[in-house]
Amino acid sequence: MIRRNVPGLSRRVLLLAALVLTACSETSEYIPATGMEVPAFHAVDTTMREVMRKLHIPGASITVAKDGRIIYQRGFGWADRAAGQPVQPETLFRIASVSKAMTAVAVLRAFEAELPAALDRPVFGPGGLLTGPRYAQVKDPRVLTITLRDLLQHTSGWDSNVYEPQYDLVTIALAMNVPAPAGAEDIIAYMLKHRELLIEPRTRFIYSNFGYNLLGRVLEEKSGVPYEQAMRQLVFGPAGATTPVIGGDQLAQRLPSESIYYDDPRWPDVPSQTGTGSGPASYNGFHLRAMDAHGG
Repeated sequence: MIRRNVPGLSRRVLLLAALVLTACSETSEYIPATGMEVPAFHAVDTTMREVMRKLHIPGASITVAKDGRIIYQRGFGWADRAAGQPVQPETLFRIASVSKAMTAVAVLRAFEAELPAALDRPVFGPGGLLTGPRYAQVKDPRVLTITLRDLLQHTSGWDSNVYEPQYDLVTIALAMNVPAPAGAEDIIAYMLKHRELLIEPRTRFIYSNFGYNLLGRVLEEKSGVPYEQAMRQLVFGPAGATTPVIGGDQLAQRLPSESIYYDDPRWPDVPSQTGTGSGPASYNGFHLRAMDAHGG
């Protein structure tokens, strides 16, 4: 989650728009706006409201920074509709797969002194970046040819469109004999032991959440600290960002200043990743700790 501008972006413009991940089909026509009103950005104000009405988005925030300085920062809509709390410019949102770009930066910084050679190091097997018994049982020998570059560029051969282990945590927990929801390392151990690659590594770009789960563990192995701490040391701290944090799964775990997420009421409930009960996807379909490096 990101709450304020990351300074130090010399000679470029950063547009950081954090939108609610789920929509509500009954969004009010009235859309409040908070933060600094900038005449030069009136067209942005208008467009944001138009998009939110058209797509039934309850709340959003947008920040524009140039040369390391915020020049426009506003919140639109509702962070908590029932309480009448509008989105503020610094309201926290889940940022989903924007996490991947940040993970990639951290990995490249961790291996900076060894680039570019480190990109072609194997991830598994003798001399691999991930060691230990949890990574030793490999069903598909092609896995041993996967490199750090493959994970970064989504060419590892795993395909999130065919099977998505990052959201199948009850099944994986049962298979690995651990409590649900399965954790990031449980997912990896399961995939290595029970699943084969969809295609040969390096033959095609295929988007993979799981590949970025692996990068999170590579980052931990390289830095010697947990993923969240490594991100603070390598990316957020140097950039002056103090508030990024792994999100909570359930509404009861909502962080201070965080938006509520609203599912479209037409969507059916989904089973909880805890293995017990069901409910709206926003608060039952994810285990963000296991998603840390790809969407947490």
